[in-house]
Amino acid sequence: MISGATYTLPLNIRYPLQNTEKIIITLKNESTGIKRTKHYPNNEETWLMADGRIGVRLTQQDTIDLVGYVKIEAQINLKSGAVAKTKTERTYIASTLDTEIVEGA
Repeated sequence: MISGATYTLPLNIRYPLQNTEKIIITLKNESTGIKRTKHYPNNEETWLMADGRIGVRLTQQDTIDLVGYVKIEAQINLKSGAVAKTKTERTYIASTLDTEIVEGA
């Protein structure tokens, strides 16, 4: 990924979505501590992809703020009251020379 671009981050969730109350996705830059939290269901932040994964929208501002090594994990709140977590994954957002912010991106 590159800073200033928009992305869809696909997440595999091991639980049937009909058994979940909500899913909280956290992205955190390892060195700066800057965090972004996304929620499912929330049509502006996430959606169900055709292959069954959760698509997480990363805006231009997200990728600018999170540039560097980023940890990603999800907390799954089940309808039964149980709570599950995904394994913490890691990705990298490369810096760029310049970014013009596009409204709505």
